[in-house]
Amino acid sequence: MLFLREHWSPGWKVWVNGKRQEVLNVRDGFRGVLVPAGTSEVRLAFYPTLFLALLGLSAVVFIGWAACLLYQWRKSRRATA
Repeated sequence: MLFLREHWSPGWKVWVNGKRQEVLNVRDGFRGVLVPAGTSEVRLAFYPTLFLALLGLSAVVFIGWAACLLYQWRKSRRATA
């Protein structure tokens, strides 16, 4: 087992030798990964669920804001023409 002295959270993803593995919660809040004996390549990535949800919400709000600006701009151009 590969033991990492960093705090565990649900956003962690891990790949061992190109195959997706589960990140284990070990020793009261740290991360662990089961790795086979010998040499292995371990890749870790953090994808925070809340951050990604808020990023998507921000994109929707920005697109809505831009659409309102475009609508107002076109409306003002028609009124002056």
